[in-house]
Amino acid sequence: MNTSQAIAAMTIEELQERCVQLERENAELTAKLNWFMEQFRLSKKRQFGVSSERTTPLQEQLLLFNEAEADARPEAPEPDWETITYHAAKGVAAGR
Repeated sequence: MNTSQAIAAMTIEELQERCVQLERENAELTAKLNWFMEQFRLSKKRQFGVSSERTTPLQEQLLLFNEAEADARPEAPEPDWETITYHAAKGVAAGR
């Protein structure tokens, strides 16, 4: 017997009771869904929120060591280096 035949065989009282049961189940599932959605939102906030990016005093002190990099001018061109080669003249050996 399929679902439509089973519903047709039920009395009005049975159908009303089934409707109340389904509404109760729907309300319960909706409450669970809302709870899980809230837990998911709180988890994302805890993982990616501002509090997860707090710096410790040690991290702030380490930022002081980057002064040279902060003061450097990256737009300044690097100097060109030239390689100079030369040959030394042979010296006269003394006392030979």
